[in-house]
Amino acid sequence: MKVGLSVTIATVAFILLVVVIGEALILTYSHDNYSSSISDDGQLCEITSRGAHCYDVVVTAGSMDSPSAVYIYYDERYGSAHETVSVAVGARELTEESYVKQLVKTLNVRSITNVSIINAEEAAGILSGDGNGIALISLSGALPDTVYNGTSDSPVIRWIESGGRLYWAGNVLGKYIAHDNGSVTEVPNGTSLFLGSECIDSERTESYSRIDNRIGKAYSLISNDTRYSVIASKLPEGTQCLGFGFTDGLRSSSCIVSVGNGTVCIIGGDYSDYQRIDLAQIVASGLSPLTNIIDHRTGTVSGKTVTEITRGGSVYVYIGGDLTVYAELHEAV
Repeated sequence: MKVGLSVTIATVAFILLVVVIGEALILTYSHDNYSSSISDDGQLCEITSRGAHCYDVVVTAGSMDSPSAVYIYYDERYGSAHETVSVAVGARELTEESYVKQLVKTLNVRSITNVSIINAEEAAGILSGDGNGIALISLSGALPDTVYNGTSDSPVIRWIESGGRLYWAGNVLGKYIAHDNGSVTEVPNGTSLFLGSECIDSERTESYSRIDNRIGKAYSLISNDTRYSVIASKLPEGTQCLGFGFTDGLRSSSCIVSVGNGTVCIIGGDYSDYQRIDLAQIVASGLSPLTNIIDHRTGTVSGKTVTEITRGGSVYVYIGGDLTVYAELHEAV
């Protein structure tokens, strides 16, 4: 065998091994191996871990509480508008179905266990009610015609305005309606129905600069893809929004926007494991347009450790850094 070919095969094998090990860490560690708690006065955080790991404790003001329920929309009968992504040779194909299944597990690791996968009819029932404290995740790039009709009176928009939290990835928000024959139709100026302006496009750009508001680093956000994300400067004047992660100068890799009493969070880019991990971290940590970091403590734990923290609002504890094996949001003390 030629040396060059041998090195190439070894490199590919190593990359695949890293991917497999990473997924095993994220998906198979028992939640019982880890725990965290906050003292009654809100000034101490106790963390326990079976085995040695790094930890982060992030104290914020203005964040949201844990969602009372999380729904992931997925209906194979309905059309979708996300782009097929290429993967490394030998790697698992990243389809919408596989993304949804992996996302449920990634959320579970972060103590979000009240997760349900819903179809178009079930989405219609849920979005006909009050949205306060409820999260809906959509990855298809196109909302079904059971909740979105291309007007400002669409059930999904009324639901967000009532307090719902929409987490969106996969294409331009509001641009496509999905139908049960597998087709999609395009909505002119659909983004304006949700965010008040045409502030999202599909341009591919490079974004290697981390936004200097501490959030990306504090929460170990790793995706730097800004495609389909919000151009904040095009939002209507006075709109509350928070961009974080990485930026191409106009867009941020993730952005949360206030809409009525609710929020819309856009996670930029096409499908990727990095995007999925960031999405789960954002949902679980309660990030909002008003989030402000009060304190961020880091360290290592093996067994049990106690760290002092600044008394604030919400406290998000996670263990494992980029490869999070446990996380939990402790609400306002």
